[in-house]
Amino acid sequence: MTLNTTEEWVDGDGYISDESSFYGDEDLRLHLEIETSNFSPSTYWSTQHLSLSSIAASNLALAARQAAQKANVKLYNPYEGQLSARQLTESVPEFLTRLPPLSSQLSEVGPWIWVANPHSTRRPLGENLGELKTAGEKLLEDFMGEKRRIERDMKGKAKATITRKLNPLVKELQDRIFEVAKEKGCTSGKV
Repeated sequence: MTLNTTEEWVDGDGYISDESSFYGDEDLRLHLEIETSNFSPSTYWSTQHLSLSSIAASNLALAARQAAQKANVKLYNPYEGQLSARQLTESVPEFLTRLPPLSSQLSEVGPWIWVANPHSTRRPLGENLGELKTAGEKLLEDFMGEKRRIERDMKGKAKATITRKLNPLVKELQDRIFEVAKEKGCTSGKV
């Protein structure tokens, strides 16, 4: 079967004429000129964002920008290499198969199962957890000594009276622990 490659023109007799009103008749042209003279581009664009097609177009543009940004982001997992954490190379089902929350043994993975946000832009700045624990234990030991002294000195007084005396010390302990945490770079999750 061969195709006919010669072009044939459609006969336009009766449909196309030099006298056709391509731009409309006088009344239509006058009507359109009045409409365009009243048209304000700034008003149009200030309300255009309410149009469904405009919203869809802006959402598509935003999604494209976000996809481009995600492609440039380097994923980060502070728990990478730890048995008790999800790895960047694991899917969620693979992770849950490897480390099921209900049946994982404390002796194998410890008390916590960790999952980090790989898209987080926060990176630890030289955390020194060991020094924080040591300093925190010292602060707590000092507090407990002061608490025992106050309880001994106020023996026989109402529990509410002792608690009122201890509350400022508790607040001071919290503040000092937070200060040490900042000094040691261990403020992840704190305000």
